[in-house]
Amino acid sequence: MLMLQFIRDKSQGVIATVILGLLALSFALWGIHNYFDSSGQNATVVTVNGQDISSQSFSATLQRAQAQAQRMGYQINTQSALNAFKKHVLDNMVMMTLLHQSAVKNGFAVSPDLLELTLARLPMLQQGGVFSKKRFMNFLQSTGYSQEQFLSTLSSSLQLQQVQNGMVETAFSLSYMTERAVGLVHQTRSFAYTLIPASAYRSDVKVTPSEAQVYYKANTQAFTIPQKVSVDYLELSLSAVESHIKPTDAQLQAFYRGNIALFSVPMQWKVSRIEVPLSDGASDREVATAKEKAQAIEQALSKNSARFGEFAKQYPAQDSLGNGGWVSLMEVPEVMQAALVKLKHPGELSSVLTLPNGFELIKVLAVKPSKVYPYDDIKARVRKMYIQQTAQKQYSTAVDRLSSLTFEHPESLAPAAKALGLSVKKSPLFSEKEKTGMFANPALLSSAFSQDVLINGNNSDLINIDDTHVMVLRLNQKIPATVKPFDEVSATIYNTLVQEKSAEMAQAKATKLLGELHGARDLSAIAKKEGLSAHQVDHVNRNTQSKSLPALLVETAFSLPVPYHSRYPATSIKMPNGDSAVLVLSGVKQGRLSDFPDSVNQAFARAQVADAGRLDYALYLHGLKQAANIKYRKLN
Repeated sequence: MLMLQFIRDKSQGVIATVILGLLALSFALWGIHNYFDSSGQNATVVTVNGQDISSQSFSATLQRAQAQAQRMGYQINTQSALNAFKKHVLDNMVMMTLLHQSAVKNGFAVSPDLLELTLARLPMLQQGGVFSKKRFMNFLQSTGYSQEQFLSTLSSSLQLQQVQNGMVETAFSLSYMTERAVGLVHQTRSFAYTLIPASAYRSDVKVTPSEAQVYYKANTQAFTIPQKVSVDYLELSLSAVESHIKPTDAQLQAFYRGNIALFSVPMQWKVSRIEVPLSDGASDREVATAKEKAQAIEQALSKNSARFGEFAKQYPAQDSLGNGGWVSLMEVPEVMQAALVKLKHPGELSSVLTLPNGFELIKVLAVKPSKVYPYDDIKARVRKMYIQQTAQKQYSTAVDRLSSLTFEHPESLAPAAKALGLSVKKSPLFSEKEKTGMFANPALLSSAFSQDVLINGNNSDLINIDDTHVMVLRLNQKIPATVKPFDEVSATIYNTLVQEKSAEMAQAKATKLLGELHGARDLSAIAKKEGLSAHQVDHVNRNTQSKSLPALLVETAFSLPVPYHSRYPATSIKMPNGDSAVLVLSGVKQGRLSDFPDSVNQAFARAQVADAGRLDYALYLHGLKQAANIKYRKLN
């Protein structure tokens, strides 16, 4: 996987990645080199300050994004989810384009030396702590990048990182700013409050039948039994196919003979190597000098082969081969393969080999001949592989037939069931909100309630449950949504209305008490007059958690302004359970630097600097987008 953001984090401090976030991740995954296409052969999906992003570039980036999302376990099963994902990808491409344009305009560039250093220090491309050309080539092959594309992507990423680091790493915070921030973060507050329980007014509440009817008609959705369906379905799995395969001994022996390489250990060589290395971009003269040096070593060895160890220490190979020095032909480059097949015995030397990273000579230390495991010794392994390979072919064919037959006969699952020897199964009734059992799978649930299945009565498309399990379904039974009769829900309605009216009466009492305070500090006298209790809470911080002190009260206390000139801010609060409260803020104490050790204050100051840098960069991104001329075309 190509995640520059990740591998930069692991690159021993070459680049201190801070906050590119999703934008940088998207860039790293899909590469800016794919964004721009000036060929004029493709439709334009968006123009950014006169620079076009083509539909071909967008499609390629989207495919990579979807593949990466799938590897990370994210499912994009609905059209709305796909549309949102497309927008996210395109927005990231636009942001990367703006960042690239700004970096070029402001003269940011990446030198070849920095690019080479960064590449060499990527751990995923190292072998034994040094850069491995072989690993780099394997990496390019696995990710689908050419060397030029990857280096272009890495260079662009480094260029944008310079802009980001320039802002993040030059941010600062003055001492008074830290002191003020500490004062706010570690501030404590004291307050008094009284709770007015809604339950105290329940006996005073009257609910008329007409009010209940009005509530019922206005809230029918709350009393609706959702639509339910059951479906018929066919399912096909690789494991089920495997369970039906019962190979004969003759079939297994034929499979063994036809795939003998799978049951063999190839010939192996244990080798020592001398490598006269070449740097990337070496000149013709440097190549010629290295080759002459390798040929001189070859000539010296022809006179005294015992000197091989001496030369191997002087010119060690830059990467290791195989396991403990043992290699087979499949584990080495083609040039080395041609040399190894000629070396049959320990002590034999190769001629000079020309490889991408230099010139090599090989000495054979030991040879293991190829070995074929006898059939009787590995019969269980042969059987397992036969079943796996046969089942995979049968499963793939069956999946294609299932898809074709259910499409050709959209009105029934029977033809496909008969042709494939499957049983039509029936699900229990379920609603769109009941995400349980097999329908906890969002793809199945979405398909069951799709227009094509639910309204048109057709078979569904083939549904991939996972890589080895598919299903097709169709509607069996549908029970429309129904509203429960009034008599069945009347008790619930009356109780709800009593609760609402009780809460309103409690809130009215809280408003009355608040009006009587007139900015005073003492809540107890007013509460006592109403038969309520006032509670005093002293020096709580923003994160105070207590079972006896509702979090909403603490949150409200810290939202009020600071007391001023003997006037104490107060407010009424509607609690989640329907009760109401009146709260009076009586005191505020600022946090002080002297209350904490120097190490804590220093860490706080560093965090504040980092926050300032992140804010600067976020504002920079926002400014780029606000000032840009961006013209979107419609996405398909």
